[in-house]
Amino acid sequence: MPRPIRITCLFSFLFSFLFLFLLVACDAKDYMHGDPDETDGDENATPSLTHAPSLSGSGALDVAVVLPSDAGAGLKLAAADLRAAMAEISGVSAPEGEFPTDFSGLTESAAVEITLDATSSDLGVQDYRIEKIAFDSGQTGLQITARTETGAMYGLYALQMDLGVRYIHPQQTVFPSDSKAALPWTYEGEPQTPHFELRGFHEHTQHPIVASDIFLKPGNDDWREMASDYLKWLARNRQNAFTFHMLKTVDLDTWIPYITEIVQEGQSYGIHMGLVLSFADQQQNGFKLIADETADADAQIEDGLKTILDVGFDVLVLQIGTSEFTKVSDETVLGWMDTAIQFVSATYPEVEVYTWIHPPCDLFADGGGYYYHLPLQADPKVGAFLHTTMYYDMDHPAPVYACEDFSHQKTFLEEADGKREIVFFPETAWWLGFDNNCPVVLPITGWSRAHDIDAALSGHDVKGHVTFTSGREWTYWMYDHFLTRKTWDGSLSWDGYLEDIGSLYGENGMLVTQALSDWTALQKKHFYDENPLIYFYISGELRLDEIGESAGILARRPKLAYKKLVEYDDDAFNTWKQTDFEMLSAMLAEYKAVLETLPAPPIEGGNSEKQLYNELYNSLYVFTRRIEHAIANYAGVVAVRDWVQEVKNTPENEEPSQAVRTEKLNEANARLSEAKAISTEMIQLFGEMESQYRHPVEMLAREKQSLTGYQYGYLYETSTGHFWTRRDDQLEILIGQRFHTIVEEWTTAPDVLFYTDKDHFSLTQPDSNLASSTLTSFIPRLLFGPKDYDGGEMTLILAQDYNENLLPEPGSELPVSGNVAGGVWEGSADAYTLTVHNSIGEEIGELVIFDPVIRLTLETNQGTVTGLTEGELIGTISGPGMVDIVVSVTNSSGLDEEGATILLKSVWGIDSEDPLPDRLPFGFAFTYVKAE
Repeated sequence: MPRPIRITCLFSFLFSFLFLFLLVACDAKDYMHGDPDETDGDENATPSLTHAPSLSGSGALDVAVVLPSDAGAGLKLAAADLRAAMAEISGVSAPEGEFPTDFSGLTESAAVEITLDATSSDLGVQDYRIEKIAFDSGQTGLQITARTETGAMYGLYALQMDLGVRYIHPQQTVFPSDSKAALPWTYEGEPQTPHFELRGFHEHTQHPIVASDIFLKPGNDDWREMASDYLKWLARNRQNAFTFHMLKTVDLDTWIPYITEIVQEGQSYGIHMGLVLSFADQQQNGFKLIADETADADAQIEDGLKTILDVGFDVLVLQIGTSEFTKVSDETVLGWMDTAIQFVSATYPEVEVYTWIHPPCDLFADGGGYYYHLPLQADPKVGAFLHTTMYYDMDHPAPVYACEDFSHQKTFLEEADGKREIVFFPETAWWLGFDNNCPVVLPITGWSRAHDIDAALSGHDVKGHVTFTSGREWTYWMYDHFLTRKTWDGSLSWDGYLEDIGSLYGENGMLVTQALSDWTALQKKHFYDENPLIYFYISGELRLDEIGESAGILARRPKLAYKKLVEYDDDAFNTWKQTDFEMLSAMLAEYKAVLETLPAPPIEGGNSEKQLYNELYNSLYVFTRRIEHAIANYAGVVAVRDWVQEVKNTPENEEPSQAVRTEKLNEANARLSEAKAISTEMIQLFGEMESQYRHPVEMLAREKQSLTGYQYGYLYETSTGHFWTRRDDQLEILIGQRFHTIVEEWTTAPDVLFYTDKDHFSLTQPDSNLASSTLTSFIPRLLFGPKDYDGGEMTLILAQDYNENLLPEPGSELPVSGNVAGGVWEGSADAYTLTVHNSIGEEIGELVIFDPVIRLTLETNQGTVTGLTEGELIGTISGPGMVDIVVSVTNSSGLDEEGATILLKSVWGIDSEDPLPDRLPFGFAFTYVKAE
């Protein structure tokens, strides 16, 4: 691609030109008096290599592509692509028909010839060399030599890259336009070899991405064509590894012949076709080898592997947890791994077997150490897909999955080095609200991926680099495309790549290159060097993240909960304001300054230039608006806190200032309106951008039938603005609660009031630490109000007080009649519904307690209840209803009905062979605090 000529290069060029001029002038053949390619009438003279042959002449393509007579599918694809690319670049028609296999009858004045030489000692099986040559037939051109067709195919695609062709997306190729274009003419025949032996992508089909349709659902011709386009995209970018996640919802009878054809097509392009399976994973509809816990596990593993591997896959990756965060015993999983590797080694010896080395820092093996590092104890034939997540690398902070960084994955690398095959398995998109479906543009991803290759992996025996990806819209194609280049040429830097793709953006290319470089530097400074947690104010988050915060289970941290900020004391609040809130404002100014260096779209230029520029500009603009949105919402929370502090600091015998209330309520509502306006603007922009998506919008951004746990495309929540409006809704609820614009009052006022909360009660049924730590964190403050005590009878007013103002949440009051005997009151009801909230105050479900029995130990004085000492509430909850709640609140992890049922059976100690009962015993014990 054309680049600015540096002064030093210019002097070097002039010096070389002068030297060549003198050399030619002194040559016995005087080329100064005619065309440099003329031979002065000597028919046997060798054609000159002084000038690069033009791609076209007299309105037609003037370069032939000469293939071996027995060329296979990959080589023919690359040759056809080269012929079409040269025609597209030079603006002429491409010839049709078969490719010549020799030079007889060629009318073109130049040629590109493929030579296969299986004996070349200086070439590996993927290597090639290109050299300019004068053919005996009279043509000049290029000769690509390789030991294998795959190597020759890579040489043809290297030539296309040097012509300026960029295969940036499976559905988008960008060509330069130059009617005077010539063949690249700098080749000297040096062998070219890839940086990694395996290079490619894992399409995470547990997410509702395009790949989850095109590789798992037979019967749609358009989808089959997209699958082919994807495999060709890999080959065109010299990638040779592809895996995807198998789902249990797939119809094997129709899928096996469908995927067999796809596997064979990929292999014809030199691609190692792979599949991810699990032994017993419950998440996101994953395919389980052990589907029946009552049957023999080893037999199921072997049967399942045979069913899948008979298709002809080359690579198998095994997931060893029952989820990312749960496990079986060390002995059990090591036994499973041994069964799998022995069976595969004996039956499918060509298949490469790996395990997925997940990064959670809080899941430990029975014998100590990280659970997902157990494969270090497995048969050395079991390789490792060493995983990191999001944009994080292995040397900088990574505050996700209960980790501070991913240095433990680097430790695994060091311990496995040279002992088993290692494939590095990082991410370019995590989805699930974190990045590309918010969307948040993250060029730091390219920098991080380059850093790991250059620094963390350097010096280690790493066979491959397979990138976990979940979509390529909103500039996310850039990070994947960069890695197609970086995994071949390890010397390419992220900035070097940005310089390379600048021309894709037309006249603004240099501005785009500089802006993206500056943006990357800012993100590195903000997210790695200064405040790693600041990113979570910008990212989206799901209910699961907020539930996880309440339960102490964190895959990734949600933003600071509004409710928590309101409750900060002055020291904590001032620290937050200085470290986070003020930083957001400073960040906004820095990113806006970079954005202002770019002209607003639309710009003049070809369709691809305009589309790519619009996408880039709008992605950066959305990022700045995301920061503004966070600032507006948190400024509203600050106004709410100001009023809460006014109430708190007002003496008991005085009323809080109504002037302050009015001021802060108006301020909070103004900030809410500002945030809502941003959300509305973004939703409109997202709709406008859908016309530029590369796949059909129905696949990407609409509700749809999916084999995944998500019945919508991966950009559906983008189109609805979900990750924007939900924050606005949370602020609106907070304002209503704290300013009491949501009416809370007693229907039946108790005589005296007590309360209990999660710090004062414990789960008694089921007897499970997991259930106790999870369920008790969700139960709101409960209010107990004795009324009309007469020594033998009493009514208890039971209510919920989520916002902890000692007033009942609307609709939560329940009067319960009962009797007192021996100082213990007991009453019962038909049912009571607890409203469950997550850490940010959002209602996430209802827990209905059937036939609740409440017992309270009373303290009385002169016919009046003066105290409660302890109590218990027992009843039952719906088994199927509990399954629905678990599935609902964990929908972002894709825990399905079967997985939730198995989990609940385990928690309640129910035999796995037995059905889940309609009713499950439930109860908790508690102590009280008297409301003053």
